[in-house]
Amino acid sequence: MSIFAVTYSYGGPVEVLNEHRPAHRAYLGELAQQGKVMGSGPFTDDGAAGAFSCSRPRARTRSRPSWPRIR
Repeated sequence: MSIFAVTYSYGGPVEVLNEHRPAHRAYLGELAQQGKVMGSGPFTDDGAAGAFSCSRPRARTRSRPSWPRIR
């Protein structure tokens, strides 16, 4: 079975990142409880702020992502 691994880095003002981080973590926690995300977490080194997420693909794919986007 395939597994998707995603790394991403954050950009923008630290104040904005800090404001949205609790909701983001809660959302990822809900996805983990539903079995949609196998695991995720922040990088802990001294490099750029970022994180890693890993999940299995759904049986049926969508043309658009189902998660909310912050613009």
